[in-house]
Amino acid sequence: RIIGTNSPITPYDGPEIQGPEGSSIGPEGRVFVQITLAGIAIRHPAVLAKNFDHLILLGNDYMKSSGLVLDLQDNKMWLRTDPDRQYSISSDLTQAGRIDVPVMST
Repeated sequence: RIIGTNSPITPYDGPEIQGPEGSSIGPEGRVFVQITLAGIAIRHPAVLAKNFDHLILLGNDYMKSSGLVLDLQDNKMWLRTDPDRQYSISSDLTQAGRIDVPVMST
């Protein structure tokens, strides 16, 4: 089960998914989770994977539903609803307390 949600885990029946390095992430299930980024919480579908070493990978579908804007050239991100509040794009977002990710219980 996923800590912090009552959403059931359902089997994954979609196409194969490749991770950032190009190999299969081994998708095993789907679940709805609440992702909080820059103070905005959004309930969003997530794929659970066995061969993925990162806490989370946010895709275009999440960016569209949350209004997340990425400026890769300037290494910044912000929400369309609050463009004056910008954050650096970095791998330490969880350390900075700007993103909350649900945790899977074993």
